[in-house]
Amino acid sequence: MKCKKCGRQVGPEELKCPHCGADNEFALQHKQNMEGFEEKFEATEKEVAKSAKKISAIGTKAIVLVILLVGSIVLYMIAEANYKDPDTNAAKRRDGEQHAAEYAAQLDVLLQNGDYMGFVDFLYAHGIMDSSNKEYERFRNIRYGALTYHRCIQEMEEIIYHSTDPDYWDSLDSDISIFCMYLEGFYDTSNSNAETGEKKDKYQAYMEDMREELKIAMKLYFSMDDEELEEFLNMKRGQQAVKIEEVIRSEK
Repeated sequence: MKCKKCGRQVGPEELKCPHCGADNEFALQHKQNMEGFEEKFEATEKEVAKSAKKISAIGTKAIVLVILLVGSIVLYMIAEANYKDPDTNAAKRRDGEQHAAEYAAQLDVLLQNGDYMGFVDFLYAHGIMDSSNKEYERFRNIRYGALTYHRCIQEMEEIIYHSTDPDYWDSLDSDISIFCMYLEGFYDTSNSNAETGEKKDKYQAYMEDMREELKIAMKLYFSMDDEELEEFLNMKRGQQAVKIEEVIRSEK
């Protein structure tokens, strides 16, 4: 399963993402379920044992069978809770399908206004990010580009706003790596759209606008001029991470 914060793989029993440290809601819910099941089983076992003292030996054997049966049921419930991935976004997806035409029009307005962060937030709020509804077809190429832009801005803000906190430095490397990963994803998507050879449309123009906004943000947050930024963008992901850490640590 994927971490809701960084999008990387996380085990179903890991309470926190090993990559970014975010809570794994599925694992936490599973732990809570198991604790509840164990409490119920212990209570049932005590009640049965109490009743067993009042009946004959034949009755005692029956009680043992009942305990085994209850135990089997509880174990089955635990297994179901462990391996069933709860679909917490089903209601959002239904909402997105039921109001597809209305929401598609609202998404266009957000893009026209240059509110790319709001565009992505709207996609998630209404379960549209992965929707195959024909009303959202025109957003197919820009959805991932906007998502990576959104995460780049978020990670830059996380890095800069928390860089003055001494307790944050243990997480700095992880956040820088996540930023560089999404930056690479954004440019891969942006370059791929530019190389299609198709007639330029408004959605490609939005991608170019996001590209320019990212450049402005990187120059501001990482104290780079145009030449330094161009050099930075031509680096490999690992080199970019080293460069950012050097900038952040020098400004500490």
